[in-house]
Amino acid sequence: MRYGISWALDSSQYSEPEEMYRAITEDINTADIGALHSVWIEESRETAIAVSSPSMFLTHMAPITDNVLLGVKNRKLTQSHPVRLAEEFAVLDVFSRGRASMAFEAASKQKIPAQRLHETIEFMRAAWSRDNMRFNGDYIKFPASIPEDADEGLSTQALEEDFVPQWHRDNALEDFVAIRPKPYQIRPVIHVSIEDDATLEWAAAHGISPILYADMATEAVVQRVQQYSTALEKAGRSLCEVEIAIERDIHINGAASECTLGGDIESLMTQIRQLGDSTQMSHLIWRRRTTGGSDLAEFVNGIMLGIQA
Repeated sequence: MRYGISWALDSSQYSEPEEMYRAITEDINTADIGALHSVWIEESRETAIAVSSPSMFLTHMAPITDNVLLGVKNRKLTQSHPVRLAEEFAVLDVFSRGRASMAFEAASKQKIPAQRLHETIEFMRAAWSRDNMRFNGDYIKFPASIPEDADEGLSTQALEEDFVPQWHRDNALEDFVAIRPKPYQIRPVIHVSIEDDATLEWAAAHGISPILYADMATEAVVQRVQQYSTALEKAGRSLCEVEIAIERDIHINGAASECTLGGDIESLMTQIRQLGDSTQMSHLIWRRRTTGGSDLAEFVNGIMLGIQA
């Protein structure tokens, strides 16, 4: 199982946003050399210290880290065009040499139709793997010059005998366009929240990896993952095709609650094992409420290594 960290920080802990960025940078460097597998930055615009462009921040971190996966979580569609989303991820993946990850927020939380979220993920996967493509969906029309009679969904340009270089096309608008750059990974893994029923069924049918965020009660998380696993099997797919990621608040030597794992080291190891057994999760993300401190070392040396021993 992989282990990662994310953050949900209180702005009162920091005098200015720069202080928070420096503190997270130190945590990421600690995670990179401390055997953790991933770090996740939430996209948000709700507070003074929120990170509105996690991809940009993580691209800065890419050349100064070596091992840890760099993930954007709670990614939203309301502020970015799908082409921009595909390009930002590809740049991060190239700079990190294949260590980029992305997890989308539930459509209901974004107040958008589920179909729009599904189309965006399909479009991004196509943009990363295809050249000279077009996409004709209900919410995404690419490129802008796509003809009205274009086939639905993804289509690629048929090979023509006479190739005309772009500089000889008299600025004609193209029906098929390639999106650059391409990611370093051949087949990047995308996670999506399965809080919504429509997305749960769609993700299982298409082999998209699920993520369950920390604001969902642990009992509900187990139920949703079991529903996803059933839908996955019904679609003729295997758990080997996906990565089940679960984010939890963890209180070391603290109290547990419906959304939080808590207790001493031995108790937490038992709770994590039980959660893994009931969900078959392959990626546990600890949502931290602070930066620095000794609890990160306790998590790695006491809990993570103890479970893996």
